[in-house]
Amino acid sequence: MKPFLIHETEICSLSDLRKNFDLSQVTAAFLSGDLEAWLKDCYYDQEAQAVGSLEHTLSPAVEDELCRILGVENPKFSPEQQEKLERKLEIMRKITQDPAVLSHAGETATNQRELAELLDEGKETIYLCAGTFTVPIRKGDVHYIGVGDPSMEAPFTREQYRRAGITFEGVTLPQESDEETRVIAERAAAEHGYDDFAEKHSHLATLFHTGITGISITRFLRLEHNGFDVVSEFYRSRGEAERVAHQVINQAYDQANRYFSPGASGSLSELLAERYGERIRKGTARLIRQLKPLGDRGPYWAERLTELQHRVDFAQEELRKLFERELRDSADYYQMYQRGYFLERIDIEDHDFNVDLFDSDIINGIFRLIHDETEYSVKGLIDTVQELEEDVRSHADTLFGSAYQIYQDYCREIEALAEEIGGELSDGDLVKLGILPERKGKADSQVS
Repeated sequence: MKPFLIHETEICSLSDLRKNFDLSQVTAAFLSGDLEAWLKDCYYDQEAQAVGSLEHTLSPAVEDELCRILGVENPKFSPEQQEKLERKLEIMRKITQDPAVLSHAGETATNQRELAELLDEGKETIYLCAGTFTVPIRKGDVHYIGVGDPSMEAPFTREQYRRAGITFEGVTLPQESDEETRVIAERAAAEHGYDDFAEKHSHLATLFHTGITGISITRFLRLEHNGFDVVSEFYRSRGEAERVAHQVINQAYDQANRYFSPGASGSLSELLAERYGERIRKGTARLIRQLKPLGDRGPYWAERLTELQHRVDFAQEELRKLFERELRDSADYYQMYQRGYFLERIDIEDHDFNVDLFDSDIINGIFRLIHDETEYSVKGLIDTVQELEEDVRSHADTLFGSAYQIYQDYCREIEALAEEIGGELSDGDLVKLGILPERKGKADSQVS
């Protein structure tokens, strides 16, 4: 089990955590994944699950939830925060006396700046009161509640906001969309995950799209090391302490480099290609099997089906090549900090346990040469490995995003082939092939 430290004190229970609680260190452990891992290791399953469900961002809302889950008192309002709260309540009381609404003063915006602050804090429900607001469509997963029908300067309709993950209650919005902002609304909807593919494509292409679409594949990366064992030991020489510390750094650094080295064992390009390739294979296997009879219709159909089959069968191999090209083309970015930078951050501390047994300094010095009791320990090793891990995760986040875009482009090529084939087939054809269910009462006269 990896030790969990707060101010160099090892935490062995939730009681220890509450007694030594430090919000900044706990949130840092939360963001790195160490807090959830420690809770799981200690079998605090309920707390581990609750912490794991939180959005991994740093915000007052997340900090409040961490305090609640861990059973510690929430941070107190500063005098400035208390003054702001009182000012909001004064404005709200001019519009409503409803205690249920007034209790949400902390989540209420009375002007655009306060709205921006609440959005930056990650609030999922925001009350709009008294002011004039422009609600950004690019910040999804937010529910707005109007207090006293606030004035809105919003160019988007309720439906456009809904597709981007934004809902309203007690707020008046435009009824018709503005053509000038339509593209912005569609982009926001796509980024939120709204999928209008079926509205623009054939049944067959939509089925392929549904089978292979999915969220970006990511992985929480850790570097394997025995750094905690190294820093807990004392060594008989400075050289020995330095050697074991450098061994830890070199091991972690080599693993980090392998993540971004095309063709290397453990490369993320191989992992991502395997996962995305399997998604394509599983998502299309049944459809391609059902389409096989079309190959008997003639060369056109045989050629299209062969190309479609090839795209699926070689998806993993082709994606791996594309991911490795991304690593090579952006090698300057994916290259880690220089190894020497991390090696130089290690400190070796000496501990003089020698006892002067004689009155003469000269004799004591000679005795030390013969029987030296000085021991050495390693300092800064864990922080250095953690810095290396943060560097790895930053690079990996970029690669995960780029790989997902590459995967989507590859999927679009498959969908384009399915659209071409689907454009030549009627619903009756798809029913006959077993791709669409047969509608009761419908004749098969459409089947060609």
